[in-house]
Amino acid sequence: MIHFLVPQAPRGETKEKKNMGDITQVQDGDIVVRTVTNASTAMLHSRKGSVTINEKIDENSNLTIRAAKNVSIGQKIDQHSNPDIVAGGSVEIGRKIDQYSVARIVAQTGNINIGQKVDQHNTAFLSAPAGNIVIGEGINQHSIVITRRKERSSVLSMAVGPLTRT
Repeated sequence: MIHFLVPQAPRGETKEKKNMGDITQVQDGDIVVRTVTNASTAMLHSRKGSVTINEKIDENSNLTIRAAKNVSIGQKIDQHSNPDIVAGGSVEIGRKIDQYSVARIVAQTGNINIGQKVDQHNTAFLSAPAGNIVIGEGINQHSIVITRRKERSSVLSMAVGPLTRT
């Protein structure tokens, strides 16, 4: 298991956001990242395990994730980010895909669960060919969500924006 940790600022001080730069991490085991910081470009590939981002993919980031098992993002995919996520199992996003992001998320044998919403002005391609797609609060205005899932599964959402099935 590998851990990328963003250093904490000493108490009483604020820490300026800095990007992680260009990072590529490929390994057999699980990958655990605290956060992908502002404007980073990263590739995380776990050939036999899962990828976990405890907090979020920060704004303006470009991230490619490949995992043999599951992918979990604790909070959100922040605004103006472009994640490309493929998991052998399920994908879990704790809160939302924030505004003006373009996301491609594939859960090959599991489900996609977005805790809150796909926020405004997003384009999201969500594919769960063997499972369900759940968006807790719905799809906000001016967002396009294209889904692909197994024949008798469902997209569970309080959708207010366009939803297209392929």
